[in-house]
Amino acid sequence: MGEQIIVKIYTGREAEATMNFQAEAALMAGQGYSPVFQSWTPGQWQSRSLITVLLLCLLIVGIPALVYMLIVTPDGVLTVTYVSSRGDPMPEGALRPQPRTGARA
Repeated sequence: MGEQIIVKIYTGREAEATMNFQAEAALMAGQGYSPVFQSWTPGQWQSRSLITVLLLCLLIVGIPALVYMLIVTPDGVLTVTYVSSRGDPMPEGALRPQPRTGARA
């Protein structure tokens, strides 16, 4: 049988995302999955948000928003890849070929 791969994404601060991953990794291990790869990407503001706030600074109203953006960072993303080497590699609900029955014309 083949391997089944599942990719899960955990968002939040790094410590929070890691705790969520560790809690779920125990559940996934009970189902026969083990983590084989993980990647942390820190959160960052979108460029258009920063440009908008900088333009609003010209009108003075963007200064509090700029201060907020400098102090608070968006949530990061922890991406974890799980692999199972047991069981059926076809996900539930996948179309499976059906055997042909009957005579051909």
